[in-house]
Amino acid sequence: MTVALSLCLALRARMDDPTLRRKFAKFLGPDRYRNFVRLTPRSPEETRLRFWQEKKWGRFLEDHPNAARSFEDIIKLFRVCVDHDCNLITDSDSAKRFCPVCNFVDAPFSLSAFEY
Repeated sequence: MTVALSLCLALRARMDDPTLRRKFAKFLGPDRYRNFVRLTPRSPEETRLRFWQEKKWGRFLEDHPNAARSFEDIIKLFRVCVDHDCNLITDSDSAKRFCPVCNFVDAPFSLSAFEY
């Protein structure tokens, strides 16, 4: 197989989102990945990533060309909880996004259930 053909096949075999996030997290390390996800724009109106995010994403794409995504897809890709790697859910009342796992774990509790 020629190099051009193998590159073409690699570009066609688009990496699925959870695998991409795992590889990108390993590439950046946990702290930098957490910052990357938290600072990723939440809407296409913001038009671009921060300078350091663009550099890191570009460097990652050099090693993983099948991870290429449009800006809108990058926003969707990293609209996840960094602790649980699950997609954030939009609250219909407030339009805020939250993690279904964190919301369950950190759910408010009734103080009357405990004796003080």
